[in-house]
Amino acid sequence: MSATSSRVPRSRSRSRGGFEWGSLFPGLTLLVLCVALSFGGATHGDALSSAVVRLASLPLLGAAVWRLAKVRQPPRVQAAILLLCAIIAVPLIQLIPLPPQLWSLLPGHWFLIADYRAAGIAPPWLPVSLAPYETADALPWLAPPSAMFLATLSLASAERRRMVLAVPLFALLAVALGIAQVAGGDESPLRFYAVTNVHFAVGFFANKNHQASLLLVAAALAPLWVTAFRNVDRQRGRFGLFLAIAIELVLIVGIGVSGSRAGVLLAIPAILGGALIVLVQGGGKAFRRSAAAMLVAGAVGTGLVGVFASTTYIVERFQSPLRAELRVQVMPAIEHSAEAFLPVGSGLGSFDRIYPMFEPIGAVSDGYLNHAHNDFLELWLETGAFGLILIGTFLLWWFWTTLRLWRRRRQPPQDGVRPAASLVIGLLLAHSLVDYPLRTAALATLFALACGILAAPADSASGPLAARGRRPENADGISTAAFETDSTLTAASATPV
Repeated sequence: MSATSSRVPRSRSRSRGGFEWGSLFPGLTLLVLCVALSFGGATHGDALSSAVVRLASLPLLGAAVWRLAKVRQPPRVQAAILLLCAIIAVPLIQLIPLPPQLWSLLPGHWFLIADYRAAGIAPPWLPVSLAPYETADALPWLAPPSAMFLATLSLASAERRRMVLAVPLFALLAVALGIAQVAGGDESPLRFYAVTNVHFAVGFFANKNHQASLLLVAAALAPLWVTAFRNVDRQRGRFGLFLAIAIELVLIVGIGVSGSRAGVLLAIPAILGGALIVLVQGGGKAFRRSAAAMLVAGAVGTGLVGVFASTTYIVERFQSPLRAELRVQVMPAIEHSAEAFLPVGSGLGSFDRIYPMFEPIGAVSDGYLNHAHNDFLELWLETGAFGLILIGTFLLWWFWTTLRLWRRRRQPPQDGVRPAASLVIGLLLAHSLVDYPLRTAALATLFALACGILAAPADSASGPLAARGRRPENADGISTAAFETDSTLTAASATPV
């Protein structure tokens, strides 16, 4: 066995009857993704839906950790797991009880001392977080994205490709649901959350902007249906192109129906990026024509949205100045509050408790600001300097990995899964500048899927790969069929190494 294949573990364990338990893992990963997209559409409130997503992710989390622990991972995977551990450590550190002699010295905790003195109570031991229950809730909230990230690292390239190909198909359901919600009016029973945008298409979410985020991700992944069939017969190749174009058109219209300005604006880089992936990663004259067809479809879809916008509320959203909106007016106050709690932050989940202390008189209204509508700014307030370091580290990793992907000009044509994952990360980060999509379990899980794809080796060392018994694959997992099963790998992957 070669040096490369000697590192491949037995990722499929047999029972006495010959059943391969490891073959269930990709299906479990896809199931958890579907559960997260279906029930993880809110950021607050619905305890039942949140519990469903969190409980569903626990078996996947345990299985993923077990699979990864069976083999020594390459440095890039170890670094990614270390970054995840650092993220999980943030709420744990913020919940450590401190004696009053220490926490009273922390910036921003001055009002607690005054309250205890006024009540005549001796200051107790307290954690760094000023909202400890909300901070503790961040730990189970991290379970679904953590499970998805680790599971993606342990999947084979072909299995990761199937995961991303399923996302645009699910998004079609979200568009259909959103159209039915608008047709049903404000009291439509198809709106699954009590606190929601009753005049807009929200799909499986409570917020129309988060529906737009899902459709943006799907629009970036839809062109992969073109590259998925690059090595099969021409008829299937045409089917992949027509399917990608149809999905793209429906998604663009769905973004317009959602009424999200950021969604409409970010649809442009999503369409261009998807076409560029087909052009660069596909290779050959046929894929240049496919990329052109995707661009034409995007232009047609954008035109349809433009016609629709000229007679609906979307144009009103673009005509209203941003500086007149509450989210923009309060940013200086949020920045001031973040500076007041440096370097430790106020605690994850504490924004809606801390912001009213710094809210300017002119911004007081009957509206309720539950988030900063800028996730970077909110994380700065809640996690302080440590959070900024983690965000900076992640952004550097994403930028450097993306740069390396697009600079490999001499590599053979690929299926474009990793560049598409990089595009998905960029779209969600850009949307996080004006909203909080990653506060939902659904989009956080999608984000984790994209990060796992980008962090995993080209051929996952802990996935069910073998040195023999399968058709040739290039560096990004292209086989001769988009949905070729891994049954040919059984004997090789069960061989002791």
